[in-house]
Amino acid sequence: MKLPAVALRPALVASHLAVLVLGVFTFLATGAIQGDLVQQRVDELSAQAAILALYMTPESPGQLTDIRASTGAGVRIVDKSGHVVATSGPRMGEYLGDRDEVRDALAGKAAVALRRGVPPAVTLPRADDRKENSLTWAYAAAPLRRDGEVVGAVLLARPVREVLDWLQDATRRLGAGLGAAALATVGLSLYAGWRLSRSLGLLSRAAEEMASGGPLEAHPGLAAAEDTHAAEVRALAASLATLGSRLAERLRSHREYAGHVAHEFKTPLATLRATVDLLEEEEMPLAQRTVFLANARTDLDRLDRMVGGLLDLARAEAGAPPVPVDLDGLLARLGDRLGVAVDSTVGTVPCVAVLVELAVGNLLQNAIAHGVPPVTVLARRDGDLVVIDVRDHGPGPRDEARCFEPFYTTSAGRTGTGLGLAIVRAVATAHGGTANLARDGQVTVARLVLRP
Repeated sequence: MKLPAVALRPALVASHLAVLVLGVFTFLATGAIQGDLVQQRVDELSAQAAILALYMTPESPGQLTDIRASTGAGVRIVDKSGHVVATSGPRMGEYLGDRDEVRDALAGKAAVALRRGVPPAVTLPRADDRKENSLTWAYAAAPLRRDGEVVGAVLLARPVREVLDWLQDATRRLGAGLGAAALATVGLSLYAGWRLSRSLGLLSRAAEEMASGGPLEAHPGLAAAEDTHAAEVRALAASLATLGSRLAERLRSHREYAGHVAHEFKTPLATLRATVDLLEEEEMPLAQRTVFLANARTDLDRLDRMVGGLLDLARAEAGAPPVPVDLDGLLARLGDRLGVAVDSTVGTVPCVAVLVELAVGNLLQNAIAHGVPPVTVLARRDGDLVVIDVRDHGPGPRDEARCFEPFYTTSAGRTGTGLGLAIVRAVATAHGGTANLARDGQVTVARLVLRP
């Protein structure tokens, strides 16, 4: 199921508020507040029991009602047998020796316990009975000593407020804090959404303008988007600018390429048209007609070679998935076919065999046609590269920098298409490598470099 698109700013506000609410909910649901309150109440009660045990005895329990009024805790005194001998509430004489905290106190050590319900030592107003009976009560017991001997115990009880009660008391303060946090969250998320949506909007408009024929290079919208503080948006803007530059360069290259193709096709087509017009004359001598037909066939052959070269160039630029190829065997077969010596120690190389054979074949045919024998092939590995050199003893081209441009040729006749070395460079690029021409002393080296 595809989810509907959502605007960036509302999505950011909703996500930030969800994180805020989730944090508060998690804090409350884990019981962190309740655990802290319970421990705090138990520690206070245990300290009060220890203090009272210092000066109280079963025979002189003191004013327990006054103690309850000042501390908020119900107080009971038990003798060594575990019976209540003094209390701030009802049920004098009740047996408490079976309670764990009382048993521990009579054994000489302080103890605490938690239970639900109102203890007998506490008398509550009727209106509070239902509420207080649902609370958890903390009990703290401490031993009463006389001459180092335990003669009884003091037992204190006080209710422990639950989390909701604490929240009720702190509603105003907590509500104000949550409100301020919510306002800050909304403000920050709106600001972040505005910054991001502004930058993304610039990118979107720039991309639309580029797609509809606008400038591909140095687009003002991309330059503005690159000033954003969001690293991802800045990287996206830079990538889009790079893409625009490459598209502009590719478009210029295609326009030049189309112009070269039109120019190269225009001359033989014009010659063919003129030849046809002349052949339509009935009184042309046979010898002259034969010459015109031979010229027409030459132009047709040239057009056929150019079409084939263009198809090869397109295939080389398109590339194909590489597969392991015995490059030594491939070069050996190519050398046997063209009568050229081959020295290859490369072994198996991942490549597109038909393209590599086409590229090396073009280099060899170019060396055979324009160089000086002997022509040789030397292939070797150089680190992670495969270097294939086609060597001859000719003077080399006059303009080595332009030799790999489509339709550039130094052939005086009409046998060349100017696409052979362009195909070599396209094959090299498809394999992550390079192609170049250079002089090595008295030798011209045409080099094809592949990166398997």
